Amino acid sequence: MNTHKALQIRTIERAALVLLLVVVSLATAMSIAWLVVHLSERQAPIEAEPLDLVDTFHSAVNGDNAEAVLALFTEDATVTEGASVFRGREEIRNWVSNSQYLVGFKLTMMHSQVAGEKVFWQDLAVSGPEAAGRTCILRWIAVIQKGKIQSLMVSLPLMPDGK
Repeated sequence: MNTHKALQIRTIERAALVLLLVVVSLATAMSIAWLVVHLSERQAPIEAEPLDLVDTFHSAVNGDNAEAVLALFTEDATVTEGASVFRGREEIRNWVSNSQYLVGFKLTMMHSQVAGEKVFWQDLAVSGPEAAGRTCILRWIAVIQKGKIQSLMVSLPLMPDGK
């Protein structure tokens, strides 16, 4: 009788071990399948966090550092300001030096939102002392690719009275 119980216990242990191996193998296979599916769906990684790039843009603009602003753009980037479009580094360099929204202004982000590779934000732009200077709200949309600005659009939002 003791021999029969010993054999029965060994059989149960073997069955439990086989079941455990099957469960572990199945879990491993499912984990690998999940990784393959989800990693293949991912877009190319953005090298810098989009809002960090926007913060760097603000620092460069507020520091009047045109070269630092320019370094944030891809070689073939575009900037749209109103009806004007600036393409490539040389035109963007001229935009940074002459833009009615950048030169002499200090920018403060009021609101931001990231959606994939797009960043939307609004700035309070102030030139000179607030009482004597100009103040406006600017709306920005940037497309970030590989940690650089591929395209940037800036506009003045319409006010409720249409002005």
